[in-house]
Amino acid sequence: MGQYPNRVRALRKTHGWSQEELGDKIGLSQTQVGKIERGTQRIQPHVLEQLADVFQVSTWKIAEYDRDERHRTLLSLFDRMSAEQQRHYIEFGEFTLRPAESAPAPQRPTGKRRSG
Repeated sequence: MGQYPNRVRALRKTHGWSQEELGDKIGLSQTQVGKIERGTQRIQPHVLEQLADVFQVSTWKIAEYDRDERHRTLLSLFDRMSAEQQRHYIEFGEFTLRPAESAPAPQRPTGKRRSG
């Protein structure tokens, strides 16, 4: 399960909320929040997003994957892409990391347009 149960509990306590108060903010019962904090219930993606919103942190901060795990996840996704998808992904990454004033507009994929 990782460390997310401890992080959810710590973030909740930092905000001074009870499990019931947190549950009210994200649409879960106190029992469900308790299960998340004990690690007996997985966090569904939409709940993770709600938690990030109410705690005002990124979803990564809650899930807090370590750097190696993030790299493995990204490489796994990248390996499943076609060569063209990989090229576009790399171009996008390079584009987003450039300073704004030096970043040329990204190239749109060229595809044949339908006439008609």
